[in-house]
Amino acid sequence: MNWTEVVNALSWPLAVSFVAIMYRRPLYSFLPELSRRLQRVSVAGVSIELDAAKQQPASGITSVSGTIELKEFPGVTRTPAIGNLERQLLAHIKAFSGTQDDIINLLVRALAQSRLESKFGYTYALIFGSQIRGLVELAARRRVSADDALSFYNEAISQNREFYQGYGFGGWLGFLKRNDLIAQDDEGVTITEIGEDFLRWLQAMRLPTNKPW
Repeated sequence: MNWTEVVNALSWPLAVSFVAIMYRRPLYSFLPELSRRLQRVSVAGVSIELDAAKQQPASGITSVSGTIELKEFPGVTRTPAIGNLERQLLAHIKAFSGTQDDIINLLVRALAQSRLESKFGYTYALIFGSQIRGLVELAARRRVSADDALSFYNEAISQNREFYQGYGFGGWLGFLKRNDLIAQDDEGVTITEIGEDFLRWLQAMRLPTNKPW
């Protein structure tokens, strides 16, 4: 793998998450190992609590000043803004008291969360309010039959049949499956771990769950 592929793999969101961790700013994180408290999600009268552990603060961070030379990589473009952020990241990495293995694992941890948050941002831009309500209902019940899911869908579209015309139950449920929010088998429909994290993310980001339709 060349350096261009490495940079593309790591992507922009990694820098944002790592800076936040290094500065030890309060993180409204949706992941269980970083959450501060139990988080409650309530939609349309249905309320559920999602388990979350205490936030683990970063340690061994001190302030570092001075000029940091950036290494050039063939085929990798750097704007002044990217360069400034690189220097901030490198300064805090150098100030981190952990081992090189600790740093690598922290970077991988930040990258994993960043990729999931990016996925959730894309999903939220497209998801219907009825699908969010369906996820909350599913999280509360853990499993529903395909018939129950269809009944929920029919009730949801009754409020705006014109909007859902041509979309259908298959498309409505398929969106949730394609985005790994739910799983379906012969016994019914269940919410996935990613689906549960998506609900935590909505709560942590304080995004409205009452989207239209």
